[in-house]
Parts: sequence; structure tokens; C-alpha cells
Amino acid sequence: MIQEREQWHSGANFFAVAPGKVVGYGRNVNTIEEMNRHGYAVIKASDVVNNKVDIKSYNKYVVTIDGSELSRGGGGCRCMTMPVKRKAVDW
Repeated sequence: MIQEREQWHSGANFFAVAPGKVVGYGRNVNTIEEMNRHGYAVIKASDVVNNKVDIKSYNKYVVTIDGSELSRGGGGCRCMTMPVKRKAVDW
């Protein structure tokens, strides 16, 4: 049940900023707890934006974001990095 819920809420749709450094939805608590057990610091995006945390001081981290609208369409953090404007494709 937990795997299915997190699958449909973009539990696997994290975005890797660098090796060991990712961004993902904070509501995927089981995925994030497992990452934390494997040495990832859990950091809220709001703390990064408000300069409460310096992510450069961490070797491994997951920055958690709030949100739900993108996942309703099946997207997540990786999808937010895709270009909006693309070259035309000749099918």
C-alpha cells in the first residue's frame, strides 16, 4: 500500500542536482525516511530559500518541497526541469 501511494505521488520522481543531492516532494515520507536512514539530510526547501540552511555544507541531502498540483497530472520534481519551449519535431 505504501509503495503504491508513493509511486502515484511521485515518490520516484526526484530530481538529482548532483550525486547524493536530490529534490523531491516532502509528502513522500516513507521514501524520504529511507533516504535519511541511508545518510541523506532532510532539508525543507523553505529553509533553503529563507537562508536558514546552507546546502553546500552537506554531502548528501534531499530537499523537500510542498505541492500537489503537478503530481495530479503525473509529474514531479524532474518534470519541473523539462524545457517548456522545444524545437519542432518532424514526425
